[in-house]
Amino acid sequence: MARKLGVNATQRLALIKNQASALLWHGKIETTEARAKEVASYVAKIITLAVNTYTDTVETEVKVVDAKGKETTKTLVKDGNKKLNARRKIMTLVNDLQEVKGFKESKPDFKKRTKAIK
Repeated sequence: MARKLGVNATQRLALIKNQASALLWHGKIETTEARAKEVASYVAKIITLAVNTYTDTVETEVKVVDAKGKETTKTLVKDGNKKLNARRKIMTLVNDLQEVKGFKESKPDFKKRTKAIK
């Protein structure tokens, strides 16, 4: 039986999704034992999905003509149908934390404030 974690269903799903994203991106999180158990089962399903479809690729050969007119053959490796479906499913289950405005972009403002404070 799933734990309620003291919040309603939508908040619980958002909490688990956020913590799972943080766990996958950073490798560890600090949380309560009950939340950790819920997140562990959620992340285990995501990892299993990714591992099972890892080798599903399709190789195709493409002829490419360069600026000098020389024709060469290149091999393109694309994701197969199962891997593409798994990737899309994982994208719905995990928040992309790299899209959030990072420290690097706000660094000049931070430097100005610390100099003003000192």
